[in-house]
Amino acid sequence: MPKKYVGKNIFKVDAQEKVTGKAIYPDDIYFDDMLYLKIKRATHPHAYLRRIDISKAEKLPGVVKIITAADIPQVKNFGLIIKDQPVLIGIGQKMRYMGDALAIVVAESKET
Repeated sequence: MPKKYVGKNIFKVDAQEKVTGKAIYPDDIYFDDMLYLKIKRATHPHAYLRRIDISKAEKLPGVVKIITAADIPQVKNFGLIIKDQPVLIGIGQKMRYMGDALAIVVAESKET
């Protein structure tokens, strides 16, 4: 971590709204014909992703799209201070913890 961040307070633009309860979260919003998103997360830490088979999930009624790392090659990492967290783990990449994002499922309902 760069020294300019060590021991320093980092200003968060949304802190005031969150601590006062005024923040609006995605679950608070509803639109007609909106889609729902769910993230498939890793269940094993310190493992390598050998393959991901989305063929059965794509055929489920109500599933609109399944997004994997291969679908977003231009977006690699994110992070609050240092962009060192992968957006999605790709084939051959290491899952660092239980919870790393593997795929994004877009569907017509939460139940799907």
